[in-house]
Amino acid sequence: MRLLTRRQVEVLQADAAGEPHKQIADRLRISLSAVDQHLMAARARVGNLSRVQAIVAAAERGLLSIPPETMASVGRKVDDTDDSDLEH
Repeated sequence: MRLLTRRQVEVLQADAAGEPHKQIADRLRISLSAVDQHLMAARARVGNLSRVQAIVAAAERGLLSIPPETMASVGRKVDDTDDSDLEH
């Protein structure tokens, strides 16, 4: 996995915390499209396509600070994914 940029970490961390993209953009003083671009780039760099998978992968590699109780909740979402859903 390639390292994430500082901005990608900031945006992914805020997304993981459930902060709305508009609020992330306003707080970081970047455009809404820049938020989306940073999230897409971060997901690509960790090698995962879904939001939850990218957050879990980054947190497991120590790139994000996610409270353990949140990680447990996110982990359940990943575990609950039924592979048969991908076939439809």
